[in-house]
Amino acid sequence: MGVNPSNEARYQQVWGKYKERLSLDYDVDDMIPELKADVGLPLAADFSFLPEFIKRFNPNPAIWPVIEYAKKHYQIGLLTNMYPRMYQAIAQKTDLLPEVVWDVIVDSSVVKLQKPNPEIYQLAQKLAKVTNPAEILFVDNIEANLIYPKQMGWQTFLFDCTEPEKSSAFLSKVIINR
Repeated sequence: MGVNPSNEARYQQVWGKYKERLSLDYDVDDMIPELKADVGLPLAADFSFLPEFIKRFNPNPAIWPVIEYAKKHYQIGLLTNMYPRMYQAIAQKTDLLPEVVWDVIVDSSVVKLQKPNPEIYQLAQKLAKVTNPAEILFVDNIEANLIYPKQMGWQTFLFDCTEPEKSSAFLSKVIINR
C-alpha cells in the first residue's frame, strides 16, 4: 500500500482518528482519499480495504464441525465486530465460513454497537429470544469481550486463536456436555 517508515506515523494518525468508529458507522474505504492526500499513499482509484482484509482473514475449519453440531442441537448466532460491508463480503467467500444458517446475526456495523459495550450483549440476548441467560454459551477470542456476558449470567468460552485445533476440540467437549 505504500506505508513505510517515513509516512507510518501519519498513516497511524489517520487510522487512529477513525478506529473507534470502524466497526460502527464509518466505512473503512472512506479514509482512502485522506490516506492518499495526507499520507501520500499511491492507492489505485479502485482500491478497497475490504478485499485486502479478507485476504488476511484466516478461516478456522477446525471449528466448523463444532458449529455444525451446535446448529443441530441449539440455536446459534454470530455476534461480531465487523467493518461495514465486511460480513457480507466474507460470507460470499465459501471457503472462509462454514455453510451454516445462523439463527441470529448481530453485526456491529449494522446495529451500531460493538463489543465490549454492554448494550450489544443485551441486544443479542433479546434478538435470540433467550429469557434464561445461563442458556447462552458465548465464544470469543478476546477476554475483555467476555467480562460483561459473564456478569449477565452467560456461559463463556475464551477461544485461543493461536491454537485453533486444540481450542476447537475443547469447545466441542463443552458443547457436547451441555
